Amino acid sequence: MKHSTILPALVFALLLSSCKNEPQPPYVYETNPEYTNINLTFYGACYYEEYGIPHNVMSMQLTTEGMLNEEGEIIAAGQQLYIEDIFIPASDNTLSFRTYYAADEPEVSNFLPGQLFKVDNYVTYIGSWIYYQEEDAPSKKKYIKEGTFTYDTSGITFDLITDDDKKLSGKLDLTHENGQLPEPVGRKPTHDLKSPSAESQYSEADR
Repeated sequence: MKHSTILPALVFALLLSSCKNEPQPPYVYETNPEYTNINLTFYGACYYEEYGIPHNVMSMQLTTEGMLNEEGEIIAAGQQLYIEDIFIPASDNTLSFRTYYAADEPEVSNFLPGQLFKVDNYVTYIGSWIYYQEEDAPSKKKYIKEGTFTYDTSGITFDLITDDDKKLSGKLDLTHENGQLPEPVGRKPTHDLKSPSAESQYSEADR
């Protein structure tokens, strides 16, 4: 009788232990993610003015829902999209309604594609990339090699290609804000700034 009682209990304990040790399923990478948070940083012309490039530069970081806590710390699986070195007119400090293009040329309406930057033993990503965060697995980064994003009153829509030739779409919905973006953080230019609007027009030199 003792053996008939112990054996089922032992089997149950083994099953319970195996359930606890089961690995978490891998995070499913969204090819068309819905971004719910955006942070903008304004740098002005500080990085490029010594090369005779008059445009201002800014960047943006977007995350999917529930990925960050109120302090901006990663607390869950999700995706972060980094778009760095976005070139805007010298009179602006944020995005204007228009389409922006991944390109190596530092011209207004361009943003730099992603690439690995190496100096001695230091290696980092520069330009633009997507960061995939899993629950219980190493995070992954893929840099953006080409594509566009369009900003209008409905939000920001992405049409990008990663370095492994995967299509990455996605959108930040700003319909309820009528396209209004949060104020960028960072250094402000000393001259007057114009507000972004659908009617924003640039000179031919800025196009």
